[in-house]
Amino acid sequence: MKNLVIDIGNSYAKAGLFASGRLAQTYHYLSAETVLKMIREKEFDALLVSSVAAESSEIREIVELHQHYILLNSSTPLPFRNHYHTPKTLGTDRIAAVAGAISLFPEQAVLAIDAGTCITYDIADGQGNYYGGSISPGLQMRGKAMHTFTARLPLVSIAQKEMEEAPLVGYSTHTALQSGILYGTLAEITQMIRMYADKFGDLKVVICGGDAPLLIKGIPIAHTFAPELILIGLNRILEHNVS
Repeated sequence: MKNLVIDIGNSYAKAGLFASGRLAQTYHYLSAETVLKMIREKEFDALLVSSVAAESSEIREIVELHQHYILLNSSTPLPFRNHYHTPKTLGTDRIAAVAGAISLFPEQAVLAIDAGTCITYDIADGQGNYYGGSISPGLQMRGKAMHTFTARLPLVSIAQKEMEEAPLVGYSTHTALQSGILYGTLAEITQMIRMYADKFGDLKVVICGGDAPLLIKGIPIAHTFAPELILIGLNRILEHNVS
C-alpha cells in the first residue's frame, strides 16, 4: 500500500511517499502549485494533508476526489488518547510529532521536540496517552525579539555555520547575542528534558525541526534525531484511519 502525506507550512510544504509503512521518498520546499500537481499525478492509495497555513479550497477540492483521504484537524481520529484540554488549538505539527515519536518508540514514554520557528515539547507515556507540552521561541525568534524590543541591539545572524562558531563567552555585542541565543536555548532544552524525565520517568527524546542539526550537537542527554518525524507521524495517523 502506498500512502502520500503532505505537510503544508506557512512558507512551503513537504511531502512523503510511504510504501508498506516505510518512507520511500521525500519532497521538500514544495510550492502550492507543486503540491497540487503531486496530488493529481502521483500514484498512491491513501492521502493525508496537514496544514498550519490557511486552507486552500483548491487543494480541498482535489483531495476530496480520492476515496481514502484525510484533511488533518482536531476531529481526526488519532493513534493515541489526546488529553489536551483545548484540542481545537493544538497544532497539527505537534500532533504529527508526537504520533511519529510514539510510532518509533510505541511502548515507552516519549518527548518529541520540534526545533523550528518555535520550539515545541510534546509528551506521551508508554500507554498511548498524550498530555500536552510546552512552546517557547526558536532561535530566529529570540534574535529578532532582542533586536525589536531594544533600541541598540543589532539583529544577528542565526546561520548554522556562524552559530557553530559562537563562543560561550561573547567578546562583542554580536557574539554575546549569539551566545545567549544558542547556549540559552541549549540550556533550556537540556533542563526541559530533565524536568520531563523527572515527571514521567525514563523516556525517549526525539528531536526534529529546521534548527535541530545545529542544536543536537550541544545536547548532552541521549536523544534520537529524526528529521522526517512529522512525515512519519502523519503516515501513522493515516494508517490508523484507513487500516
